[in-house]
Amino acid sequence: MRNNILRFVMFYLVWAVVVVGVFLYTLNTGIQSVNKAPFGADLSGSFATPFIVMFGGLGLPWILFWVLMSRKPGWNKQVLMNGKQAPATVLSVSDTGVSYGNMDFVVKLQLQVQPADEPVFQTWLETTVSRVDIPRPGDVYVVKYDPNNKDHILLVSQSDIAAGYGTMPTAATPSISYQTSNFAGNPNQLVQQLMNAAAQSGASVSVQDLRGLKANGGKDIAMELANLAQLHKSGDLSDTEYDAAKKKLLS
Repeated sequence: MRNNILRFVMFYLVWAVVVVGVFLYTLNTGIQSVNKAPFGADLSGSFATPFIVMFGGLGLPWILFWVLMSRKPGWNKQVLMNGKQAPATVLSVSDTGVSYGNMDFVVKLQLQVQPADEPVFQTWLETTVSRVDIPRPGDVYVVKYDPNNKDHILLVSQSDIAAGYGTMPTAATPSISYQTSNFAGNPNQLVQQLMNAAAQSGASVSVQDLRGLKANGGKDIAMELANLAQLHKSGDLSDTEYDAAKKKLLS
């Protein structure tokens, strides 16, 4: 986008010189017409034409440039409708120096795209963002891309998903599970630590205190688990036998 703006500026400078030249020519023609016109003739057109040429010629390129820059690429709709969806992690964010007013500006994102059935790949994407919602490295977005041309990639917005052009992936809630049979300290302190960790990460906590619990035969479960673990470690119990015995002990 920045290169397009630079090319437009160069073109506009040349165009402005041409417009000024046409303005001076039409103005000079108008002055000559005034000098040759009889007294009382209508001379408004002689002076209106140069200024129409001047302001129209200087303003029209800006209007056309704005329209062309605001248009989305021709492949955009095709990718949005039929492209492949995947999560993408922001690796870096750079400012292009292009802004639209005080709230929106264009950034260049380096993305690492992680398709479910293809190798991970990296690409670049220029997109307009709000100054109150600037992407940061590590942020994850939903994208759609053309598998045959991975430079054709776009961010999928909430409005796109609402319109049926994508699906919002559901992330599983992280969980923390811990058995306090191998914890020598205060189990209440351990539970509190796990609850604090869960509050920070949004995880659910499952804590099972095996100390003091008795099996059907009156044996200490924690001691039995330790014995099973020792037999498994020594090779006397296979993985399958160890899992079955542990499951039976805890049932």
